[in-house]
Amino acid sequence: MKNIIKTLSLTLIIISANKGFSQDTLHLDFKATQTVPDKVIEDKIVAWGKTLNGKKQDINIVAYYHKGEFKKFAEQRLEEMFLSVNRKVRELVNIKTQEAVKGDDYQRTRVDIIYWPEGQDAKTMAAKKKADEKAAKEAAEKKKKDDEKLAKDAKDKDAKDKKGGSSTTAKGDDKKVDKKAEELAKKEAEARKKERFEKYGVKPTKTAGQGDFVKDKEVKAIKECKLIVAEFGLEKADKDMMEAVKNYWTFTTDVSSMPYKQAKEMAKKDDKIMIMYFTTATSKSLKHDGAFNTEYQFVSTGGMMVIENAKGGVMVNSYIPLFGEGGITPEILAFGVTNINYLLKTMEDKNLGSNLKYEGAYKENSPALKSRKLLIPEGWISAKFDKAEISKLYTGEYEVVSYERWRDAILNKENVAYTIIVPRSVGGKFLYHHFLMDAGKCMVYAVITPTGASLDLGGNNINLSKGNTGFINEKNIKKYNDALSGDW
Repeated sequence: MKNIIKTLSLTLIIISANKGFSQDTLHLDFKATQTVPDKVIEDKIVAWGKTLNGKKQDINIVAYYHKGEFKKFAEQRLEEMFLSVNRKVRELVNIKTQEAVKGDDYQRTRVDIIYWPEGQDAKTMAAKKKADEKAAKEAAEKKKKDDEKLAKDAKDKDAKDKKGGSSTTAKGDDKKVDKKAEELAKKEAEARKKERFEKYGVKPTKTAGQGDFVKDKEVKAIKECKLIVAEFGLEKADKDMMEAVKNYWTFTTDVSSMPYKQAKEMAKKDDKIMIMYFTTATSKSLKHDGAFNTEYQFVSTGGMMVIENAKGGVMVNSYIPLFGEGGITPEILAFGVTNINYLLKTMEDKNLGSNLKYEGAYKENSPALKSRKLLIPEGWISAKFDKAEISKLYTGEYEVVSYERWRDAILNKENVAYTIIVPRSVGGKFLYHHFLMDAGKCMVYAVITPTGASLDLGGNNINLSKGNTGFINEKNIKKYNDALSGDW
């Protein structure tokens, strides 16, 4: 996800006349190695959107890093911010550029959304840049002086209060009360968490690559299993997962749901029990020498839906996109269940020895895509790619749609096809697969991997090509078109 136009300054605070070009910046600060926007950040994005009063903005997204070895975190924040912005304020923005740039120490975890009214001439921004930076510098110097004066006044007042006997005990008592309330709330939250873990168990985190290789014996074992959909004490997530299985799972019929901890206890006594749930999958890069010869690794974390056997091994998986801090949505769960279900069904129907042969079987059916309108989410189209070019590259019927339209088609099982971009954690990076799915038939037409990108069976990075992107661009659309003839 690198739409790079290196014309951005590190800090822009612009004030202009009502009829002139106006630009402003929304600052979003992440925690040290946090790469996924949490609820606080997403709420800030939503609140910012409300201040726009329905007026659409052009935006640049800039993620900062202070040292070269932290650039990867900035790039991951860009990818996640792209998803958050499109989920929260899609109708209010046009993403113009996205870039990870080196900044100062204080910017090491910052992402800026630089915005201005839609359609304003970008050249005006360049012409005003010098004056605007001067105004920003003067404002910063004034603020510094004001802050120093306030600090001095506060210090003088404190000294005077102590000397003259004017008590500040009341304020001190308020702070003590607030601190006690915070500590109590924290203890209560920890108690609730402990209680939930005692009942439901802790959701395992998997390593990317587990369940990638599926043999016919795994297919047979799953077919004969008692499938339990795990609950983890998160009401909405548990409900959404079970609904996805009810609506999109057809490979077996013996399906129930219960707390993960209980399911694991039952699996110890019955090895035919298998457990289905979604979790996170991590992948680490090889170690590198960093500053002062310390070793470090890049770590990428994505989503994965799994079927786990009695011993905790992954029988089969489906990588899935994650939205928010480990968050998930019903439409993404629908995709994950559909993907696993269709793979197992195809392997059984075609008597495949392993999933290494799935492509040939899928390609037999992919020409049926001609009879379906393909829904392409607008938010996933690369900013460098003109969506008007799609009609020249894709010969089937298609429609560029909003996320809401795309989501509803999946959940309502409409007779349309849809594309979905699925990141797979690999070597501290991500490999992006583009799936072409049928919403109504709950099937997979094609799984498109960037040309030149490859992995070994252990899930280690062999090569990630330049064509590897989390956006839809010209190369992707050409591949989509190849699927119409079964030659993707």
